[in-house]
Amino acid sequence: MKACFNRYNIIFGLLLVALIMVAEVAIYYLRLPGWPMFAALVFFFLGHLDTKTIPAIFVGSIIGIICTVLMVHFTILLMPALGDFIPKLIFIGLFVFLIVLFKDAVPLVFNSYAFMVFLMVGMVYGTTAPLVLAAIALLGGGFLIGGTIIISKWVEPLKESENNKEEVIHK
Repeated sequence: MKACFNRYNIIFGLLLVALIMVAEVAIYYLRLPGWPMFAALVFFFLGHLDTKTIPAIFVGSIIGIICTVLMVHFTILLMPALGDFIPKLIFIGLFVFLIVLFKDAVPLVFNSYAFMVFLMVGMVYGTTAPLVLAAIALLGGGFLIGGTIIISKWVEPLKESENNKEEVIHK
């Protein structure tokens, strides 16, 4: 329990909450959905704050949005012959297959981030323009991820200080 309540975690947590609140206020007054930027932040945390994941997060997010738009057009094109369900099923199957097939060859494009954003946009498609969702993911997500990196760098010395104290206590 002591590992949870250390200065690093407390200060990092408080600064992160402040960053998120600033983003929430901005998105509220702009009357835009915040989920694309928060999805990017969650993806970054799932990647353990590894900055190498950032390009795949952003490119994957854009690919997910684009594929949702493509699925809608694909469905409209085939709807007269197949109805509205079968074309969606075919498109989803093809998209998942392409991710599995190319995830190692082109991981920047074919990744889990793309699939997750594809699923999320599919649930809200038609409520916000895809370009707006992309802008929120890139700009808002960039703000949150960049802010998180800065906060992490600011409080990193506290983590090192905590680790040094632990080493002294265990000796």
